[in-house]
Amino acid sequence: MKIQKLTIHNIASIEDAVIDFQAPPLADAGVFLISGVTGAGKSTILDAICLALYATTPRMRNNRMEGEDADVNQGIKSGDVRQLMRRNTGEAWVELLFLGSNGLPYIAKWGVSRARKKVTGKLQGKQWEVTNLQTGFTYSRDAEVKQEIIKAVGLDFEQFCRTTMLAQGDFSRFLNSKDDEKAKILEKVTGVDDYSKIGAKVFEITQEKKKEWDNAVERIANVKILSDEEVSAYMAEKKQLDAEGLTLRTAKEQTTGKWQWLKTESDLSKGVETANRHAQETKAKVEADEFKQRDRLLKEWNQTVDARALRGSIVENEAQQDAITLLLRKLQDQYVRCQEGRMWRMQQVEDLEHRSADYGDSLALLQAHEKELEAFGLPSLRSEKEGLVAQLNDVDTAIERWVNLEKASQQMEKERNDLDALRRNTEQLEKETLALANTVSQLKGQCDAYEQAWLKQRESVDKWAKNMRTKLQVGDVCPVCRQRLVAALPHEKELDDMVAEAEKAYREAKGRYEQELNSLKSKEAQVKTQQSQWQRNKQKIDNDTSIAEGEKKVRESCVKCGIEYAKDGKARLLLMKEKTAGQITLLIQKIEQAEVQEREIKKERKAVDALRSLAEQAKSAKELMGHESEAFMRIGELMPAWLLDKPEKAKEIRDLLSKVNQLHADVQSAIGQKEAIQSALAKAREKLNEFLTAHPSITVARLEELTGYSASQMNRLETQQQELRNAVIASESALQQILSQHQEHQTKRPEMEEEDTLDSLEKIMKTQDDKLSEIDERRGAINQLMKADEDNKRQVADLRKEADDKKQVYDNWSRLNNLLGDAQGKEFRKIAQSYVLATLIHSANSYMRSLTDRYTLYVQPGSFLIFIEDAYQGYVRRAASTISGGESFLVSLSLALALTDIGQQLSVDTLFIDEGFGSLSGEPLQQAIETLRSLHSKSGRKVGVISHVAELRERIPVQIQVVQQNHHSSSVLNIVG
Repeated sequence: MKIQKLTIHNIASIEDAVIDFQAPPLADAGVFLISGVTGAGKSTILDAICLALYATTPRMRNNRMEGEDADVNQGIKSGDVRQLMRRNTGEAWVELLFLGSNGLPYIAKWGVSRARKKVTGKLQGKQWEVTNLQTGFTYSRDAEVKQEIIKAVGLDFEQFCRTTMLAQGDFSRFLNSKDDEKAKILEKVTGVDDYSKIGAKVFEITQEKKKEWDNAVERIANVKILSDEEVSAYMAEKKQLDAEGLTLRTAKEQTTGKWQWLKTESDLSKGVETANRHAQETKAKVEADEFKQRDRLLKEWNQTVDARALRGSIVENEAQQDAITLLLRKLQDQYVRCQEGRMWRMQQVEDLEHRSADYGDSLALLQAHEKELEAFGLPSLRSEKEGLVAQLNDVDTAIERWVNLEKASQQMEKERNDLDALRRNTEQLEKETLALANTVSQLKGQCDAYEQAWLKQRESVDKWAKNMRTKLQVGDVCPVCRQRLVAALPHEKELDDMVAEAEKAYREAKGRYEQELNSLKSKEAQVKTQQSQWQRNKQKIDNDTSIAEGEKKVRESCVKCGIEYAKDGKARLLLMKEKTAGQITLLIQKIEQAEVQEREIKKERKAVDALRSLAEQAKSAKELMGHESEAFMRIGELMPAWLLDKPEKAKEIRDLLSKVNQLHADVQSAIGQKEAIQSALAKAREKLNEFLTAHPSITVARLEELTGYSASQMNRLETQQQELRNAVIASESALQQILSQHQEHQTKRPEMEEEDTLDSLEKIMKTQDDKLSEIDERRGAINQLMKADEDNKRQVADLRKEADDKKQVYDNWSRLNNLLGDAQGKEFRKIAQSYVLATLIHSANSYMRSLTDRYTLYVQPGSFLIFIEDAYQGYVRRAASTISGGESFLVSLSLALALTDIGQQLSVDTLFIDEGFGSLSGEPLQQAIETLRSLHSKSGRKVGVISHVAELRERIPVQIQVVQQNHHSSSVLNIVG
């Protein structure tokens, strides 16, 4: 993603500002400074970028304050981003133009306003949108905007803040935090929280597997299995029940046969009686007078179908004849109203012809004035001015490039002088180091000699030597040196004093040696540092192409301005600039004189155009009036009586010609319809009279009576009549069928006892059924018990296998849980993030080497313990928690830059650092700035530094200065370079 242009209106302390990152000097700067006093609004620039892209800001997202701020009778939470709107303003907004990581251009907007944009209005909701400038499509729903921004930028809000805006103080807290806190911070910074989730998930799964195993064991205990004795008893009982059931079912079949015959005999006797009664009833309905009257009605209905249709046609035509008469009256009223429009048209033509009478004279005068202006040559003057302005811009560019080349040459000369001074200083240090090495060598020899003397003296006072001396007298031979004693040996205290003196001499010699040795190591480290510095500076000077590029640009500008590149080129350019500016001034005066005349001609042309329009309107209205008159004549030919109707007043009618033509068509249609209806009415009356003559029994009144019946009513009546006839036939057939069934049933009578009746047989069957149900129920219970026992045996076998499998799974997860798992996932997170930390430290050291050769960071593998190695103190390692303020910033900056190398590819072309540069000065500060510049040369990424440190304003020439206005709460932005 490439940030191109930022526009700010009423955000925090900034009232109005535009920052164009594509325009010089920001476009050409690898590092630029955002400077200003505390509270001026430096960080507001970062807030504006975040608002446009993500509708939130880091400081508002991290806000933990509770409560609300009273705002025009409404509560606004302290963490609401609308709080960034400047007080006493009606609206606030930001707009960011950028090129997405997907190669598409976008413009993102965020804004908020008060009701009707008044200062006292109620605060409204935010407006947030992003527009794809290639397609022109605008996303305005929050979910759509968020999705499109992530697609365009390649980062969500948290990732954008971690990789694009590095805040002050985060890493000093990181260095001094506990192991678990370090793991949490690394997890947050790298955006990788999978390790905590995995550790917690391992613990959770282990507990689930333990529970599954316990449940499987419990299910085995809950399953009951029958013993062999219980199975044998149940099988014998079942065999006895089978024999009893077979005997009882045979007896029940005989009883059931008797009962079924008696039941069928009773049903058939009742059926014969019912069928005979139903046949007599249906026959009586068909023979009744009401049935015969309905037959006659159906006959007359069918005979009068055509006659009734003719009667209906006559009634309908008479109604249509009345409607046509009414329609013609309405059309006559319309004709009168159209006559009012015709009168208005005549008046309009007369008025327009009068108002456009002066058109010819005005046109001739305008054409004369236009020829005078054309002779003045205004377009050529403007073209000449544009050419001189372009030439002046080229001269300004050439002068600016010449000044930049002079500055670059002076800077290069200074850097070469500094390099020579550094070389001389390093050679002097090398000589001092060589002399000090000789001194250290001599002191080492002295220290070794004193140590040998002290060790020998110490041996003379040990316990063995003391015991030997107590036994020796004057005249004895020493068993060690084989010399005879000629005098008494010294007192033990004297010997102890001699040993102490020798030890003191050794300690002093050792102290001098170690002191000089440390000085030697410091000198060597200083020599190494200055040698590396000299190599870097020399390589930088050798690789610097700024002068060659600057000279190339100056030559190109000189050629474009039409002069040769020479020593006096700058002076010639300044003279050319002065001369061109004078020519432009003269042209501007001439152009202004001509433009005055041009404006007067525009006024005349406008007046002539108005007269031309009136003349054209008069001509058009006159032609239209002729067409309208022809249409009125055609209507008069159809309805001559209407010509006597005259309008009372003139009135404008829109689309009069169309309406008159439509009126003529409507009148013509109405006359045709009237004639057709009269013809149809005569024919229908003639046919109806012929039908009534042929059927004297049917009158007009009877026709109207029959017309009252609908076709559906008559269809239902005809269906009812036929159903009654069909019912007579069906009832007679049913009577014959049931008589035949009764005779056949009598031939199948079984053997019975005198006391056998339906009731007695039903009681016997119930007793037999109850006994069979008891037997079947007991047999079913035994079968169910046996089946359940078989199922339980198979289930127990399956459950045992399942429990064994679950125990094996639980054992595997338990071993993994002992290594990685816990309820919060702390263990695995600490293990995994310790290796992430090692990668971070390795990347940080590459940046540290570009800042200084003095320090190197180390981390103990598998832990979070960070050390720093100091080359100026003999490469001694110490805990990173002991570093000073300046060291803390170097370490923090290295770690911050290393973050950009971990986990993801950088997606934004600019890195903003809001960090404490006040802890650095002199060469370390310059080294830090050079390291930030190297980001641009390595990856094309720019760096924006936010700081109020005065020394940075001297070392970083390209700046966005946030200047707080006196006695005002607002700030203005100045871009300098």
